[in-house]
Amino acid sequence: MEGGSASVGRLAIYGTAWALELPPRSPQTFPKAKRALLGFSTVRPEHVRDPPPEQCVWLLARRMLDQNRWDYDLGAAFTLVAFDTYCRASELLTLHRRHVLSPRGGNPTWPLMIGVQGERPAKNKQFDQGVIVGIHG
Repeated sequence: MEGGSASVGRLAIYGTAWALELPPRSPQTFPKAKRALLGFSTVRPEHVRDPPPEQCVWLLARRMLDQNRWDYDLGAAFTLVAFDTYCRASELLTLHRRHVLSPRGGNPTWPLMIGVQGERPAKNKQFDQGVIVGIHG
């Protein structure tokens, strides 16, 4: 991890906690590593990263589906939708069934309405315009 960013360290900590089935947000899980990560973040602040290659996302989703657990199936769908739409996790966690639109006009896809205007302000406290994804022209 030497020379890497704080995000690499954070992913290593949470990935290890996940592999060992430890609660990642617990104060008892790797307390020294988390303190070191805070100091590391101030020395070398994070920057914008490129998204992973599409093949990595598909492989990750496939691995989740191979677990044959409903929560992993949901995680696989969440991962694919997040990658496809460039949505933040907080945006996807607020979605409900009413945001899924039924197919219309001979188009067999089920579009997804994200950021419906007036529902919730963005990080800048302003309301963004809604976006429909999943419609192919």
